[in-house]
Amino acid sequence: MVMCVAAASASGLVVTGSVDATARAWNAKSGKCVMVFKGHSHVVGSVQFSRDGSFLVTASLDGSARVWKTMTGECTARLIHGQPVVRAEFDPASDHVMTVTSVDGNVRIWDVAAEEAILTLRTDATVAALSPDGKCVVTGGPSGTVERWSIETGERQWTAQGHSACIHDVCFSPDGTVVASASADGTARLWGAMTGTPKCVLGSAPGKIFALDISPCGRRLVTGEERFARLWDTRTGRCLSVSGRQPSRVEDVAFMAEGDLVIGVGPGDDAWVRRPRFGTPNWRVLGRRETVGVLIFAALLIWSLWRDRKYFRALATARAGAQKASADGSAEST
Repeated sequence: MVMCVAAASASGLVVTGSVDATARAWNAKSGKCVMVFKGHSHVVGSVQFSRDGSFLVTASLDGSARVWKTMTGECTARLIHGQPVVRAEFDPASDHVMTVTSVDGNVRIWDVAAEEAILTLRTDATVAALSPDGKCVVTGGPSGTVERWSIETGERQWTAQGHSACIHDVCFSPDGTVVASASADGTARLWGAMTGTPKCVLGSAPGKIFALDISPCGRRLVTGEERFARLWDTRTGRCLSVSGRQPSRVEDVAFMAEGDLVIGVGPGDDAWVRRPRFGTPNWRVLGRRETVGVLIFAALLIWSLWRDRKYFRALATARAGAQKASADGSAEST
């Protein structure tokens, strides 16, 4: 079961995190798995590449976040929390990593080389995102409020209210001027990053919105919802297109390359890549359980056919004999 997704535009790789305690890197063009990152002992619920794509950070319910070399799969750092970690991100401006823990809702900034937390923000966050300059972090939690915090001082800079239910995801625009939030109230909202001033409400989905991402150009936003993904214009708040109905909810979404592809994942064992207008999928990744199930079924079918080959031959011979006898009998009666 795939839980999260991230993309590295430079390398053309897509990484997914799964309930089988692994993260997997995929070639975005072929859909082939090129690397498996093993080491966690519980669900991997958050993945992200470093800015140049050379490293990967994963967050797991086993109480740790790990940093990996993308090309070799080597684990270079273990950030131990002692409670489930629900989000991990690289600081775009340094070698630090930000994490969010689910029990206390705190946000931590880590020195990766020393494997030590250098700052803890006392929040009730379930999700958080670092600004592109690494100077602040935006959080969202069960109260439905969005808050911005200073990394340098640890102080809260503003609180934005507008959502009426839990915040499921937050992110910054690539230029750092806009904050986007997704909520269980069925809306996505845009806020001014400096002041928290409301800028736009992106429609009202019939169900919860679980994830969102802003395109590299900042003019598009994609949301993952119950059974659908939607593409929005961030300037007008207009819905540009809606995906076809998915077999289950869209758990996570991400833009890749120059914004010409959208990746989505759901609780099923698959990930998909589509053009922003949600045409036919470019490829579909079969999760391990589904792939293994298909292979086992095929193997059993082949084995059973081989085992019973004499029976089928005898049956075919008997049928041929019966048909010949019937034909001969008909000829004699004539």
